[in-house]
Formats: sequence, structure tokens, C-alpha cells
Amino acid sequence: MKLSVLAGEKCEKLLGRVLVNVPVRDVECDEILGFVGKKEGHKTAEEANDSTIGDAYTFVAIERHSKLVLNFTLGPRDGATTDGRVRNSV
Repeated sequence: MKLSVLAGEKCEKLLGRVLVNVPVRDVECDEILGFVGKKEGHKTAEEANDSTIGDAYTFVAIERHSKLVLNFTLGPRDGATTDGRVRNSV
């Protein structure tokens, strides 16, 4: 797992340097819902404040014509996460 994390970090740095000033005509924003352990609605009262289990959202911004992923964010489905995704994609 450590090797996968290291490879991902190196790829992120490389793409941050290489993918600049990319011409963008249209941006599509979407979200993907997943969950860790169990869905948010199935958590017990004891698990209600446990952020290590429950819904997990992936927000993604894609250039519509080239299908290039411009940005993605992992986090809860709230205004702060959404605002951060949109702001970083523009």
C-alpha cells in the first residue's frame, strides 16, 4: 500500500506541473457516491459521529470533449467540499 500511495503522490506532482494552460471549452461536474463500512442511513446511534464510516463522495470535473479529468475531490456532500472543487477546477 505504501508503494501505491507513493506512486499516486508522484503522479499528482507530475500532472500538476505538466497539465497547465490546457484549453477547456466545457466542464462537466459530477459526483460519485460510495460508502465505507455502511451507508450513512444505516449507522447506529453510537456510530453517528464516526467519520471513518458512512457515505464517501468523489466529486470530479471533466473537460467534456477531451474527457480529461481536471480536478477531483473526496469528501462529504456539503457546500465546503463542492465550493472547493469548483473553485479549483476553474
